[in-house]
Amino acid sequence: MSRTRPALAASLLLAGLLGGVAPVAAQSGQVFVLGIRSVEGDDELARNLTGAIRQEARGITDWSVAEADISLAQMSVAHGCDEPDAQCMADIAAELEASRIIYGTVRRTGAGDEYDYALTLYNFNASAGQGQIEDSLTDTIPRVQSDIDQLRPRAERYVAQFAGQARFGSVRISTNTPGAAVFIDGENVGTTDEAGALVVTDVTEGDKTVRISAADYDEFESSLTVVPDEQTELRANLGRTQGPNLGWIPGAAVIAGGVVLAAVGMVFGIKNQKQIDERGDIVDAPNRQCIQDELGAVSGTITAADRAAAASNCRTPVGFEITPLMAGLLTSNSSDICDEDTSRVEGLGDACDDRQRNLVMQYVMYGLGAVAVGTGIFLLIRGLSADEDEEQASGPRVDISPWMAGVRDMGVNATVEW
Repeated sequence: MSRTRPALAASLLLAGLLGGVAPVAAQSGQVFVLGIRSVEGDDELARNLTGAIRQEARGITDWSVAEADISLAQMSVAHGCDEPDAQCMADIAAELEASRIIYGTVRRTGAGDEYDYALTLYNFNASAGQGQIEDSLTDTIPRVQSDIDQLRPRAERYVAQFAGQARFGSVRISTNTPGAAVFIDGENVGTTDEAGALVVTDVTEGDKTVRISAADYDEFESSLTVVPDEQTELRANLGRTQGPNLGWIPGAAVIAGGVVLAAVGMVFGIKNQKQIDERGDIVDAPNRQCIQDELGAVSGTITAADRAAAASNCRTPVGFEITPLMAGLLTSNSSDICDEDTSRVEGLGDACDDRQRNLVMQYVMYGLGAVAVGTGIFLLIRGLSADEDEEQASGPRVDISPWMAGVRDMGVNATVEW
């Protein structure tokens, strides 16, 4: 630092700069906000920032802010201070009869057209012994926020810090959902943007409770500490609200369908059992030989009339009917007459076809029912244990397709994919 201060020259220069300091300094103990010095000549920003700080300083109850429009550059020249230090500021304070001086420097953060402004601001307390720089702060001011109205919130933070009032920082909230409402200490401070982010400025320093809520999400709550003139980040991952677990419904529905298919198989099984009972009726009938002789005596095809005549002649019980299947069994030596020529008995071919169809459908329905019940149990367990919608949506796919190529050529294809 270069300091040259002949007493007479300094007095004349100071008088010329201030236009007569005596009236200004008549009120001792005032607070002076010296005009901010711009290193690169950004005078408009410096004036706006100085004006915003002076305006905020006037709002401090214990401060009497001087009206004089005096700049740091002027006082530096008057006192020969290229870079004012504590001693230089003590001399300036004595000259102005100031109790406190707020001053600072602003410079660009980069060369060319891409730059912001870096501010260094000091609070010199002339009342503390020989005087000392009591506090200082730094801040980066975006170039697009150089208007005086845009600078007022920053000036409020600066003055509040220097006055020993609440100091401020900022909070950046990052969530996994847009449109989430953010509350700091119970106050709604805004909602997150499309990217799920929200920056809250002018948050007083200290420990804060942050609560975040959004539709269809569980409420999030956490705590953080706001550091003055710094940005505190909080990442919040909101969980989906768990409604009633309906994941069991598909499994239960498939199980119910399997039970229905099994019941249909039982119907076909009952029909087959009826035909088996017909065999038993023949074996147990005391007049079996009579019926066999009557039918055996028929030349050609045994008709329904022949069967009725045999039942009458052999005095069968009331309501007893000799079916085509019975007639075929009594007139054949084979245990499975459906494998022989069924034309000997009228209606025997249809009876054999019906028996084969019932048998196939019985096992097809049983098979489909078993596959459906097994798949339903799998889906039921998965649905009840799934924690997220994505897991529930990724359940298996079941493809069941029965086929038939004839009365005796039937089957079913079942495919399960997951």
